[in-house]
Amino acid sequence: MAMASTLATHYGDEALASISELRKQYTDEALAAMIMAAKAEPRTSSFARDLEEVQFRTWTREGKTTGEVFKMLNLDKSGDKLFESPELPLLVSYYSEFGTSRADELMTLALKTRFGETVLTKMLGEAAKQTPGQRGEECAQEPAFDSWVSYMRKINFTGWHDTTMFSKLKEVFGDGMELARALESAKTSSKHTRGTIRVINELQFYQFKQWVRQDLNPESVRTKLNYDPAKDGDALEAFKVFYAEISRKARILPNQR
Repeated sequence: MAMASTLATHYGDEALASISELRKQYTDEALAAMIMAAKAEPRTSSFARDLEEVQFRTWTREGKTTGEVFKMLNLDKSGDKLFESPELPLLVSYYSEFGTSRADELMTLALKTRFGETVLTKMLGEAAKQTPGQRGEECAQEPAFDSWVSYMRKINFTGWHDTTMFSKLKEVFGDGMELARALESAKTSSKHTRGTIRVINELQFYQFKQWVRQDLNPESVRTKLNYDPAKDGDALEAFKVFYAEISRKARILPNQR
């Protein structure tokens, strides 16, 4: 009762009453799916977030572990498609909000323990690949990309390097305009967290730096990297800005390229 009173005070009676009634009619799995769908709708997103937080705190009060939530959301049945599951962000949120400040590390460890590193790596590879008929920039905009970035940052607990992540993306997209287009498009996606956007910017910086080391400039990129003016204009403009800044620094600090 004390917990219910606290929730009502913090979130309002409406959200708490709604959760109580909905739990009488739906399983936690079905309710979680409904809340996630409601979060995607502008009209209901704010209230849905309140419901989600009440649901999280209810699970915490009931002592549900992240492993139990994992099974409850049927993520253990998703196989290679784990990172495409719409329920995965809910587990990540539960881990982050009410699990630990080291949520990414522990989630990675939990997934490794459950699936094994070989299977998990395969799953991540599937998440990073384009689906049939899906363009590269759309792939990099998908919410699953957040999960992949989070994993790549934590897979080696000693820290991550942009070279490791870049090499994985290069396997999928190559090092040319397709990757540049995907990264530039993903930078403006509303589907990503701020942390993922920061990593995308770092990856783009790393790619452009590699181009400069290969003696590419904005003009030669057009002829050497299958430039398509209908698709690649934004990526080329981003490289022009980068190249101009690198050139300016080179004039000020010779041999710093």
